[in-house]
Amino acid sequence: MTRRERGRPRHPGLLTPAEQRVLDELRKGGTNAEIAVRLGISPDAVKYHISNMLGKLDLPDRHVLAAWRPDRERRRWLRLAVPGVLASVGRPFLWAGVALGLGVVVVVAVLVAAGIRDEGLFASLGEAPVVQVSGGPAHACALRDSGELLCWGSNEYGQLEVPPGRYRMVSVGWMHTCAIRDSGEAVCWGDNRNARSEAPEGTFLMLSTGMWKACGVHTSGELACWPDGLPNALYGGAWRWVAVGGNHICAVRRSGEVRCWGAGPFFNQGDTWAAEWQDYGQQGLSEDGHWEVSAAASHTCVLRDSGEVACWGGDNSDGQRSVPAGSYRSISAIVLQTCAVRESGEIVCWGENRAGSTDAPLGRYQSVSGTCALRQEGGVVCWGEGPTAQVPIELQ
Repeated sequence: MTRRERGRPRHPGLLTPAEQRVLDELRKGGTNAEIAVRLGISPDAVKYHISNMLGKLDLPDRHVLAAWRPDRERRRWLRLAVPGVLASVGRPFLWAGVALGLGVVVVVAVLVAAGIRDEGLFASLGEAPVVQVSGGPAHACALRDSGELLCWGSNEYGQLEVPPGRYRMVSVGWMHTCAIRDSGEAVCWGDNRNARSEAPEGTFLMLSTGMWKACGVHTSGELACWPDGLPNALYGGAWRWVAVGGNHICAVRRSGEVRCWGAGPFFNQGDTWAAEWQDYGQQGLSEDGHWEVSAAASHTCVLRDSGEVACWGGDNSDGQRSVPAGSYRSISAIVLQTCAVRESGEIVCWGENRAGSTDAPLGRYQSVSGTCALRQEGGVVCWGEGPTAQVPIELQ
């Protein structure tokens, strides 16, 4: 099979079927997380499709997008398509396309220097764009719209060896990886000490992989954690989001309420899960309007529907919970750092600048995970000097 024959053919319409499904749900109302639950995809995938449609249609925000209806004259002008990447590693390449009788030449310079990590590397996408990236301390994974999953970085425990199949979500832990197949099944691989990579049966909406544990939300709204099951306080109720950190778990109810359970007031006491968990409640947060939580080794951050970010936990000696003013669309609590994407698309990071981990690249981005981010147009960039910085150019 030749390279041009690989992957799915480009959809002839202005919106792809996946984008149209997201748009239909957007018109019904709800947050990205609520739309994700209804469609059975990840919130990052919803973000990606909405952002892509805003760019295609040159619309300012999701409210205008929800009211948009196709117009044939506008459609013809928007059908300009640039061919897939014709990449040769480390060399510039030329794209040429013709639309509406006009010659369009797009020159794209891809400069990949093997020894330069702080500027990040761009992962070319071909016919199937990346819709989610998950970055950890030693490895990272990117999920394409086609369901293909590719991981890079350290492979000490086999955490890069993705089982065959199509996936809808991925979450990278310390030395293992968990993902959700198209069927809703959770599967984990890599470090299996204490059975941490043995996911339970069931159909999952989303999951989170921490240092030694993973948790997921079933389609029923129930939580499941492995190994060792759930703390007693987590049984019952309907949940929509969960985040696993070092020695703590935070989850978001479908009502928007945030609850956290952990082994100490700073969530960093000891290196094993405590037999007796303590309920740290809502950390002074209001009971609604929270839809995304990110948990690190010793601190936690929550993203409100309003775009406000709040962080707590740890001793804040490195400033990792001192959130810069602004409105945000994505948040990622790391070990001693925090990174977030502003509504403008800019990445900002704060906390300890270990090995360039807070030296975020310039540009416009959709989401951030660890020290990796998803570009507005779908490309993956990672920064710093860790194993994840060398994004494979073969993501295409």
